[in-house]
This record gives sequence, structure tokens and C-alpha cells, in this order.
Amino acid sequence: MEQDSNEKSLRNVFLNDLICGSFAGIVNVFMGHPLDSIKVRMQIDHRDKLGLRQIIKETYKNEGALAFYKGMCPPLFTVPIINSIVFASYEFCKRLMGIHAGQDYTFKQSLISGMFAGFVNSFVLSPIELVKCRLQVQREDKAHAYYRGPLHCVKRIIQEEGSRGLYKGLLSTISRETPCYAGQFGGYFLTKKSLAWLQKKDVHDLGHGSLFIAGGVGGFTCWLVSYPQDIIKTRLQVARSQEFANYSRYIRDGGMIECAKYIFKNEHGFMGFWRGFSACSARAVFANSFMFVAYEYAQKKARGIIE
Repeated sequence: MEQDSNEKSLRNVFLNDLICGSFAGIVNVFMGHPLDSIKVRMQIDHRDKLGLRQIIKETYKNEGALAFYKGMCPPLFTVPIINSIVFASYEFCKRLMGIHAGQDYTFKQSLISGMFAGFVNSFVLSPIELVKCRLQVQREDKAHAYYRGPLHCVKRIIQEEGSRGLYKGLLSTISRETPCYAGQFGGYFLTKKSLAWLQKKDVHDLGHGSLFIAGGVGGFTCWLVSYPQDIIKTRLQVARSQEFANYSRYIRDGGMIECAKYIFKNEHGFMGFWRGFSACSARAVFANSFMFVAYEYAQKKARGIIE
């Protein structure tokens, strides 16, 4: 009986994490997608000194306000799933290390759990990112677009590149997601601890304002440690040609090395790996602030419903 009770409790906790992650994901999409679209466009635009304001102005002038929401349908359905996987994997890894709900844990444990969550998430996220990015970079209206929607994009990728084409950029996704979530959860953890110390409170008693700040720091940190990898991933995924298909002789890297060499050589050296960072960091701070507040709020509510 005790074993059955423990198994039921673990299932409830896992379900709780999935529910909270899904809710946080919905909030993240609505708050962050417009700036995510701008970020992707800045990453693939080869014009020099084209800033965030110019891209926003140009997009609005040529395509209207709805252009900022191009490609939102896939993440609107998938980001809640992705977030549920991320948060559930993060909490699962903590439990593997013997940390249970409400217990304190260390910065190192937060980093390890974040890396684990990012690695697991990569295998689900990679094909979703592929479709999202290809839809986001289209500048034609829907009637003349190469991809007429998410399902048509998937169909066309399979026709032209085979089913393996849906996982184009997988290794670059792993190289991005693993440090990305280590930075996100690590930054969130440290900021919460710092704010709790300044306010002389327990970390579990922090208000929404403090969580909002901590979420923004986590969002900025996650991209600070993973943005160059994101540039490479985007380039690999939006390229319908095989321009970066020449693997390293010894490392089957999916074209990452060739793509990185091309960016460094042709796009102002290391600065080429930070194209679009202004849009990305603005989006991350804004969206992740709301996301973590939503997650913490949902944690309390969902725990009460399940119990």
C-alpha cells in the first residue's frame, strides 16, 4: 500500500509539472513571438547595420502588423508541450538527485537539471524549430508563399529532403538547448536567492515582482550563453540548399563547423554570431519574466487541484 501511495504521489507531482509548464508556455508564446520573428529575420538578413528598429519598421510597412505573428500556429500548439517537457525534465532531474518539492537545492544542481532539460527537449524541439523558422522568414503573402502553412511546410520538407530533413540542425539544437536551459534556470535561481537575501525573506515567499525580475534575468542569461549556437542553428535550418552539408572530415556535425566558418569569414568575424541579439534578448527578458511568474503561480494552483 505504501509503495502504491508513493507511485501515485510521483505521478501527481509529474502531472503537476506538466500542467504548470504548459500554462507557462502559452504565456511565453503570446508575449514573445513577435520579437522572436524579428530575431529570426535579423539573423538571416545580410545587410550591414540593420538594427531592431529598422527591421520592425520595414516589416510593418511591407507586410502589416500580422507579419509579426507569422509562424505562430506551430509554437502556439507546441510550446506548451515543449515547456511541459522542459519543466518536467528539470524537476525530474532534481528528484533524481534527491531534491523534492519545496526543498532547497544548490546552484550546481540547478545547472545540471537545466542541462538535462535542454538535452531532452532538443529531440522534440528540433523539427518544430525547423518549421517555425522557415515560415517566419517568408516575406511573400500566403497565396504566393513557398510554404502555405505548417502542414504544407512539413510535407514539402519530406518531399524535398526526406524524413531526415525534419531533423536538420539537430546537433546545433542540442548545442544550443543544453547551455541555454542551464543558463535560464541557473540565472533564475541565483536572482531569486539574491532577492530573497536582500529582502530578508525565504525564497519561497517572494512576490510576483521579484519572480518577474528573476525570470527576466534567467531569460537574458539563457541566450547570453547560447546565442551563437542559435545563429548557426537558424542558418542550417532555413537553408533549403545543401550549402553547409560538407561535414568535417572527422566530426559528423551536421554542417555546424562549415556554417560557423562561413559566418566568421563573411560577416564581420565574431560579430556575425550576435546578429539579432538585441531582439532576442528583449524578447527573452519580456517573455520569460511573465513565463516564470505564470509557472510559479500555476505550481501553487495545480498542486492544490491534484491533491
